[in-house]
Amino acid sequence: MLTRTYFLLAMSVALLLISSGSLVRAELFNPGQRAIVPVADVSKLFNSSCVIDDQFSTTVSSEWTATDSDVNALESKLPFAFIQAIRSARPVNSEVLNVLTDWQSISNHIRQYGGVVVGGKRYILVIAAPAGAWDFDGYHPFDYAANDNWRSGGPIGVPDIGPSMFSTLYNVEANTFGTFHFCNTL
Repeated sequence: MLTRTYFLLAMSVALLLISSGSLVRAELFNPGQRAIVPVADVSKLFNSSCVIDDQFSTTVSSEWTATDSDVNALESKLPFAFIQAIRSARPVNSEVLNVLTDWQSISNHIRQYGGVVVGGKRYILVIAAPAGAWDFDGYHPFDYAANDNWRSGGPIGVPDIGPSMFSTLYNVEANTFGTFHFCNTL
C-alpha cells in the first residue's frame, strides 16, 4: 500500500512538472533547431509559406530581436499550446491527431523566432516546420532543414507540408499565444 502511494505521488509530481513546462523545454526542444532571427532579417519571415495571413506584414509597425530569455519562456509553453491548438482544430481523423501530438513529432520541429510590434505590443512570430521524417529505413532530414538559410529568416517548409507546419504570435508581456495557423487545412 505504501509503495503504491509513493508511486502515485511520484507520478503526480512528474505530471505537475511536465505540465508546468519546467521539464519540457530542456528535454523536448533542441536549441540547435531554433533560430532567433535578428531584427535586420525579421521581415524575411513574412514571406514564409505558412505565415499567419497575407495581410500580416501590413499590421507590423516595427521589428525587434527576441532574447534567449523571451524564447525560453515561449518554448516552455509551446508544446502544450500546440497540442491544444491541434486538438481544437479537429484534424481529419484520430490517427493524424495522434501523430501530430506525439512528443517525438513535436520535438522534430525547427523553429524561427522573430520579434514584431503589432498594435503597440511586443510579440514573437513563431514559424515551425518538421526537420525531417521517419520511414522504413530511418530518419531523413528535409532539404530546407539541412540548409542553414532558415537561421537568418530564410523560409522553412513548403506550401503543401501539411498541418505539422505552423505559425503563431506569442505575446511577450502576457506570456500567451495567439491563434495557431496550420499549413493546409486540418
